[in-house]
Amino acid sequence: MDKNIKDNTLFQFIIKLFIITVLSSILWIVIIYFYNEHKIALNTKNIILQKKEIFSKKFDINDLKNIVNKRDDIIVFRLYDNSFKPVINIKKNTNNPINEILNYIDNSSHATQYKMIPINKKDIYLYFKTKLTVKKKPYYLNIVLKLDNKETSMIYNNIQESIIIVLTTIFMVFIFVFPTIYSQYKSLLKNKNKLLQSHISTLISLGNAIAKRDSDTGDHNYRVTYYSIKIAQKLNLSNKQIKSLAKGAFLHDIGKIAISDNILLKPSKLSDKEFEIIKTHTIKGVEIIQNNHWLADTKDIILYHHEKVDSSGYPDGLKGDDIPYNARIFAVADVFDALTSKRPYKKPYSLEKSMKIIKDEAGTHFDVNVVNAFEDIYEKIYYDISNLSSKELEKIFYKIIKPYFDIETEGR
Repeated sequence: MDKNIKDNTLFQFIIKLFIITVLSSILWIVIIYFYNEHKIALNTKNIILQKKEIFSKKFDINDLKNIVNKRDDIIVFRLYDNSFKPVINIKKNTNNPINEILNYIDNSSHATQYKMIPINKKDIYLYFKTKLTVKKKPYYLNIVLKLDNKETSMIYNNIQESIIIVLTTIFMVFIFVFPTIYSQYKSLLKNKNKLLQSHISTLISLGNAIAKRDSDTGDHNYRVTYYSIKIAQKLNLSNKQIKSLAKGAFLHDIGKIAISDNILLKPSKLSDKEFEIIKTHTIKGVEIIQNNHWLADTKDIILYHHEKVDSSGYPDGLKGDDIPYNARIFAVADVFDALTSKRPYKKPYSLEKSMKIIKDEAGTHFDVNVVNAFEDIYEKIYYDISNLSSKELEKIFYKIIKPYFDIETEGR
C-alpha cells in the first residue's frame, strides 16, 4: 500500500479515536460531576441535619443566642418568626468575605435551601436555611457555618475521588480499549485489501479473457491503461476519476465477449451489417457490468470510447464535451496503441507517424486538450513500456494503480 495513503488512513483513524475518546471522556466527566454533586449533597444534608439538631432542642431564644455566640464555626445566624420578622440576627467576623456572598442570598423564602461556598482550599462555608421549631413554635433559620477540617477533607476527598475516576477511565481507554480497536482496524484493513485484491484479479482475468477472445494478448489492455493514467495525471484529474479510468480502460472491450466468432475473428473486411454488429459491443459491455457495483463507474469508457468529438462516433453520436472526459482520454490512448502496435492486418506505425495521425484528428476524432497533454508525454511513456514483456507490463500496471486502489502488491 502506498505509504502516504497508509499514513493518512492511520492518521484519520487516530483522529477519529481521539474524538471518540474526548467525547466519551466529556460524557463520563459530566456523569461523574453529577454523581459527585449528588454525593456532596448527601454529605451536606447529613452535616445540616447534625447542625440543625443543635438548635432544635428545647432551648429558648436567649439560649440560642448564647449557643451561637460561643460557637466559632457560626459566621451568620438569622432567625425569623412565622411572619418572617427577625428574632435573632448575629454576624461575626464582619471582614470575612462570606458576608458579601450572603448579601446575594435570598432570605425571603421559607423553603429549605443550602449552598456550599468554597473560599479557598482550607476554607469552605456552608449556607443553609430551614424551618426550625423552638419550644413548639415555628421559626426560620438562615445560617452560614465554616466547616471544620474533617468536613472540608470529606468534601475535597469526594472531588479528588471523582478526578481520579475520570483520569483512570481515560487511561484505561487508551491502554486497554485502543489496542483492541486498533487490532480490529488492522483486521478490517486486511480484509478490505483482500477484497480489493480479489476485485483487481477479477478485473485482470476479465481483461485477459477479452484479449484472448479477440486473438490478442492482454498486453494491449495493460498499455492503454498505462497511457490513459499518464494522460490523466498530466491533466490533473482527481484520484476518483483516475481510478474509474483505470478500470474502464482495462475492460473497454468487454462487450466483445458477446460478439460471435465468425464476425469478431473474421480475417477479411467486415460487411456493413457485420460492422453494425461489432459496434454493439459498447452497449453489450455495459449490459455485462450493469449489476456489478464495483464496475459501475467504468460505463463512461465502455459505452463511449468510440465516440468522436465531431459527433461521427458511436453508439450515440455524442459531440465535444458531451462525451465523458474519461472516454475522451481513453480514445487517444487506445488509438495510439493501435497505431504503434502490430496487428494481423498491419505493421506497427512509427512513433512519429502515429503521433501525426493523432494530432491531425484533434478536433474531429479527439479532444484538443487531451491531445495537447498527450503530445508532451507520448515519447517518454511509449519508451517506458514499448519493449516490456507481459509479466513486466503486469508489474507496471500494479505499480501505477496502487495509489488509486489502496491495495498491497507484495510479491509483484
